[in-house]
Amino acid sequence: MEKVEECVVRNLWGSSDCNWSELKAGGLLGGLLTVRRSGAIVPIASFNARGLLGINALWKGTNCYFINVYSHCLIRDKRILWLKLLDWKFRFPAGEWIMGGDFNAVKSVEERRSLSQGSRIEMEEHLNFLSLLDLTDLPLVGNKYTWINSNGKARSRIDQILLPEGIINFWKAVAQVSGNRDISDHIPVTDIKQFVHTFFKLKFKDGHQPRPRFVGDEFNRLNQVERDGLGVEFTRDEIKEVIFSGDGDRSPGPDGFNLAFLKHCWEFFGDEIVLVV
Repeated sequence: MEKVEECVVRNLWGSSDCNWSELKAGGLLGGLLTVRRSGAIVPIASFNARGLLGINALWKGTNCYFINVYSHCLIRDKRILWLKLLDWKFRFPAGEWIMGGDFNAVKSVEERRSLSQGSRIEMEEHLNFLSLLDLTDLPLVGNKYTWINSNGKARSRIDQILLPEGIINFWKAVAQVSGNRDISDHIPVTDIKQFVHTFFKLKFKDGHQPRPRFVGDEFNRLNQVERDGLGVEFTRDEIKEVIFSGDGDRSPGPDGFNLAFLKHCWEFFGDEIVLVV
């Protein structure tokens, strides 16, 4: 990626109310672009290395490190990236570390189709890296995979958002939701908190449609005798009439007996049935 044009960034963001940082492409590894809403954070310092672009900033008064990741495909380069991230996090522990991007690695066999033996070794090393980071990759809701090749045969969940416990509790985040592919072969991933908020906001939105209204208050009412009758126990004849007027071929109730059985055995169990009712 060459130096990104301002108009391109603003079009991707959807407005001019944004700031960004970028890392140019190098060799076979693509570049990185981190875009944020203007005024959302107070930048302190920026840093980068092969495959990552970071910003140290104050967010709502909290010292944070935001890391955008684009890992190389080769395992030796991934190991260099993992060591670099671990080294920085251990050297600067005072703050919340938030990482996201294409790690080009999976955490389990379910996250990639047809894992080779080499991929399994890489998976174990990636899991160890995540454990040492002490960050959480929340469950993914929606598409199972975040990268799909052009013919759809190769699929992996290689994009991850890693959050510290403090941020998870503050955001009340429970999962990540994957969207739909757009301009990339990767699927966008976001915090499910916003997804849930939007879903229920639309679900319960008042459409201002005309609704029926009561006109007057003259409704039929029960007299005192009828009201007293609501508390009277059912008689044996009333219960028998209801059972015998029903269709005996319907599905049985929780006790496993249908009305056909009750009709057939009424002379034997009628009194017991009345007591139950």
